Order: sequence, then structure tokens, then C-alpha cells
Amino acid sequence: MSIDFKLTDADQPLLERLVKPHRAILLLAHELPDPSYKGIALYLSVPVGTVKSRLSRARHCLMALREQQQFEQQLLTAATEAAEQL
Repeated sequence: MSIDFKLTDADQPLLERLVKPHRAILLLAHELPDPSYKGIALYLSVPVGTVKSRLSRARHCLMALREQQQFEQQLLTAATEAAEQL
């Protein structure tokens, strides 16, 4: 089963904030030509279930970081607009 997962350029700084196993699994899922749970499991020498759980956790962590980044950007924009009105 192929894994459909893509990272964006904006994700690069966020990846540095992830723990190493999460960062590694996301990079493998993104960079391998035809990533599969089994292929990644063989590459890492771990069970397929471990790949699935790490990938799931890593995706959730990355989504949380994306949301945090978006919130911080909105807060910064609001603060800048408020300062301009003074």
C-alpha cells in the first residue's frame, strides 16, 4: 500500500521541532519514490505497525505545529494592524 503524503517548503522549519523518529518517518514517507508501510518498515527494521503508528503520530504533531504557526501569524497580523491604527 502506497503512502500519499507530501511536505511543503513551509514545513521544513516545523520538521526541526519534531522528535527525531517523527521527523525521520515523515521524511521517508515524503522522499522515497514509492513509499509504502512495508518498504519503510524494512528500511527502518521495525514492524509495519510501528511505521503506521509513528506516521500517524508524526502527522498529528505536524498538523498541530501548522495550526500553531497559523495562529501565531494571525496574532502577529492583528497586532501589526492594531499598532498601525494608533
